[in-house]
Amino acid sequence: MNYFLNQEVIDLIERKCDQEIIIYEKHNPVMILLKYYVIQFYNTFLNQKSTKDREVVLSFVNDVQHIESLREYPYLNIKKIKNDIFSFCLEVCRFPVYVLDYFLLDSRYKNQIFEAYLKSHIIVNYAVSQKLKKVIFYGYDYYISFMIATLRLKQKGIKTVQYCNSGFLGVHNLEVADTVVFRTNIQVEYAQNNRDIFQSNHLFSLMPRYKIAKMKPHASHRIGVYTSGFYARKNFSKQVYRQSGIEAEKKMLDTLKRYAQQYQEVEIVLFIHLHNGIENREDAQVYYKDFLAVNNVRLQNEDEKSIDTFEAFGLAVTCLSEIFFDRIERGHKVILVNPFACEAYITQTALRHLSLYSENQNSIKKIESFREMSESSFFKLLS
Repeated sequence: MNYFLNQEVIDLIERKCDQEIIIYEKHNPVMILLKYYVIQFYNTFLNQKSTKDREVVLSFVNDVQHIESLREYPYLNIKKIKNDIFSFCLEVCRFPVYVLDYFLLDSRYKNQIFEAYLKSHIIVNYAVSQKLKKVIFYGYDYYISFMIATLRLKQKGIKTVQYCNSGFLGVHNLEVADTVVFRTNIQVEYAQNNRDIFQSNHLFSLMPRYKIAKMKPHASHRIGVYTSGFYARKNFSKQVYRQSGIEAEKKMLDTLKRYAQQYQEVEIVLFIHLHNGIENREDAQVYYKDFLAVNNVRLQNEDEKSIDTFEAFGLAVTCLSEIFFDRIERGHKVILVNPFACEAYITQTALRHLSLYSENQNSIKKIESFREMSESSFFKLLS
């Protein structure tokens, strides 16, 4: 087998795949190779993007530039990387080697690792050909190709950085980059307590401490509820994790339904998980019909985006959504209801002060107390 994919590396990748959260699709090896060479052809003869810089940000999303600390670096969407003809010819010549690599690969995630390994070539070949000194990955923390590319880049002496923007304190975000950058100090503290998962030398937060305490108060008569759409995650999450999420989120909405009926002067808006096409408005109208039937509860409008409307909601409620970190880092109140993942960590840290469970007979009163609480008092709970 290829010298890089030794048993130590395979064991590390399998640890990432073993987590009961993300589904890593198993594609046919013929289709994996065919798709890889189609991408290589496209990158060589149809793509026009390249850079002369020595440090670059790579991702699949185009909204990277809203991160202030990344504006100094050029950004390339991985799908638009420009390949040179020599590299393309070399990849064609390597075809029989890749076929042999596949048959020699010994892993219960054989197809997934093989596909990720091939995809990592696109990144590594580009970095080497452009003589990059640093590669910054943005998002897709669960992406196996990023992990393999990171290991290979480090092997070649190229510095690596991972900007984490997904996964709720996720154990599936096993990171090996030289530096890992998180949204909040909460996530940094989690990483520091789980160095077996976050195997990086440097861990940083984008959010300066206490900056959040200076934010202005917002409309207290409105609550935003943010789902993760576990019922619709058949192609995204493994069954055990998905079922736990369905049950936890259902209990959360049952509690909020009772809250809405008791506090009818409060407007409650349900924000569904539209990102990556996990949920859609039509299915949400059916699935959440009992909750939406309450007079002071409604579904988000089509032009009503979650982050853009933070200031319109004095309090947010979620089970396990990245909105929790989005609001915290911007100085807005948000609480967790029935957070089933990383529960042991949550109960041992300041996050327990921002969490509640439907089984608690005082859950409705606690939601109301958070709604009435000032922003300064709220964020003191995290210190």
